[in-house]
Amino acid sequence: MMSASVLSSGQSDFEMLDTSIIILASVAAAFLAAYNILRRPAARPLDEEARSLGLVILGGTDWLHGTRWPKMSGTVRGQSVSVGLATHPTWEGNVARTILTVSPPNGIPHAIQATREGGGSGHRRVFAGDDTQTGDREFDDMVLISGDSEGAVISLLDMRTRELMRQLVGIEGWEITGGALHRDVSDLVPEPGDLIAMLQTAAELSERLGRWQGVEQLLIDNMLGDSNPTVRRRNLELLLRMDRSPSIETALERAASEDDWSIAVPAAGALGERGIPRLAAAAMAAPTPHAIQAVRALKALGGDRTLTFIRATLDSAQDDVTIAAVAALAEWRDSASVPVLCEITRSRRGAALRAAAARAIGRFDDPRAHETLLEVLRDNETAVRLAAIESLGERGVAADVTELMEIEKGSPPRVRAAARQAVAAIQARLGSVERGWVSMAEQAATSGALSVAGDAPAGALSVADRVEKEPQGG
Repeated sequence: MMSASVLSSGQSDFEMLDTSIIILASVAAAFLAAYNILRRPAARPLDEEARSLGLVILGGTDWLHGTRWPKMSGTVRGQSVSVGLATHPTWEGNVARTILTVSPPNGIPHAIQATREGGGSGHRRVFAGDDTQTGDREFDDMVLISGDSEGAVISLLDMRTRELMRQLVGIEGWEITGGALHRDVSDLVPEPGDLIAMLQTAAELSERLGRWQGVEQLLIDNMLGDSNPTVRRRNLELLLRMDRSPSIETALERAASEDDWSIAVPAAGALGERGIPRLAAAAMAAPTPHAIQAVRALKALGGDRTLTFIRATLDSAQDDVTIAAVAALAEWRDSASVPVLCEITRSRRGAALRAAAARAIGRFDDPRAHETLLEVLRDNETAVRLAAIESLGERGVAADVTELMEIEKGSPPRVRAAARQAVAAIQARLGSVERGWVSMAEQAATSGALSVAGDAPAGALSVADRVEKEPQGG
């Protein structure tokens, strides 16, 4: 058996070995770190960075944090750049102040001004006017922007410009006013690398905002090329407010042919007759909101050709789309659609659709429609019954009063009230009644009683507190 002294000696040797390995590893790590530092290129001094951008170092400098910061001016990406750095005394001591100005040669057009959303009164001091909405939620939530023309402002805010403006306005103190980008705040002077990066961003943004290209073409470019669908629709909306030019017409044709229905449908609607085939396709194949928009656009265009396409959407599997088609056909008084509308009213489709169809056929003086309305007076769906009662009130005849009085018995309060209103509407429309027909009592407003015109002179209305006998036929 091994002695305790030997075990102790062995453990000591292992511990020494472990310690040696740890020391060697630490030395190696330190050497590697030092080597990497030596290999890393040193940051260029500010004057070298400035010259690389095209800035000129001017006189008049201040000592800040042991670094001599110069004033600079020059041209970056064709933009006028001015850098002023100074200090001003406060009760806590000297505070650094940076004054940066970047602008295109002719200034930023359209009186554009921008600042950070929710930045406080200091950030809003130069902002006046409504906050123009681009449709880019992230941008709109962050940046307040306006100008003398909504279309002009939106036209300049393509994807890259919005990205640059978010970057710049996200930095404390940056604003756009007076045709230039400004930063004038009291804070720590940025490091040379940060300062140069800010100037590069500001110069590119200034360059893009300073474009004097026509608003129309910029809106077209945004409408066709932006990655944000909401921004594209916003630019399309502004384009449609402008006088139509060949360029706009061509752009609308391109937009109407796109797979994105949110762009294709309004563009097709704006094309008039040329957009009908695309609208018809959208009415049958697009998601519900865009299909409904297509049906309404077809209806607005009018004409037999669009009528044919709207009739076709009555077979749509989307009830909301069919409801839009039903409303359009009813407004047009398209008698050729009555059989299909009657079929929908009697069908087992959704209650909202069937009710819409019942209201639609109530607008036609057609015996088929009248027969269908009487048939669904006792439908299981309350919405359908109410729609049928409403339609009979508009188009019903004296004989329908008996039916309306019958369904009132044992019906829910809403149905009873609708039946009374329908009878009153029929009475008001038809005037005097024939002997033996049911008429509305004078006190119906409070009692709802119905009575029968019996031996009274022709055309007279009989008054009763309650109904005491059955109608004597028609």
